[in-house]
Amino acid sequence: MEKIFALYDSDVFYATRFMEYFQRNRESGFIISVFTQKESLEEFLRSHSIEILLLGDQITTEEMNCSNIKYIYKLTDSTNKELDNGLPAVYKYQSAGALISEVVGSYAAREDTVQSINNSVQVKIKIGRA
Repeated sequence: MEKIFALYDSDVFYATRFMEYFQRNRESGFIISVFTQKESLEEFLRSHSIEILLLGDQITTEEMNCSNIKYIYKLTDSTNKELDNGLPAVYKYQSAGALISEVVGSYAAREDTVQSINNSVQVKIKIGRA
């Protein structure tokens, strides 16, 4: 099953160009969903899970239900990579290829960390008579 890589940005031109690039240079294992209106994103989240969401400055995580989103990256106008409200920040105006590589690389590292934590947890089951 392919995972959803989503973008929310109210700039229709930016969102369209990003989607076109993503579709031409498709990242394996991901499909793209792009939203330019908050209501459309909220409607989509009612019935879908998003693996990665690039979130534009026009909305905050406090304004939406994030329960169906695994990882959120905040798009910023600054090249500063510091966390923005606890979210990893990504420079919006770098090339789409560089942005996608940065986010997917970070995603892979985060998934590896989660996987190593899950692998280190050992469960022992003792079977006996009641």
